[in-house]
Amino acid sequence: MRQIANKLESNIITKRMENKMETYTFDDIKKEIYGEIGTPRRDKIEAELANLRIGLQIRNARKERRKTL
Repeated sequence: MRQIANKLESNIITKRMENKMETYTFDDIKKEIYGEIGTPRRDKIEAELANLRIGLQIRNARKERRKTL
C-alpha cells in the first residue's frame, strides 16, 4: 500500500516540477491505483470500503445511543 502511495506522490511531484499543475478526481486516482471497476482487485477494495462504512455507521449510531464508548 505504501509503495502505491509513494508512486502517486512521485507522479504528483513530477507534475509540479514541470510547472503543470494537474488535478485529478478521486475516481481517477482509484482507477490509477486499484484498476478499472470490475477488476478483482478493485472489487475487493470496494467491498472492504463498503464494510468499513457500515461499521462506522453502526459505531456512530451506538455512540449516539451511548451504547459504545
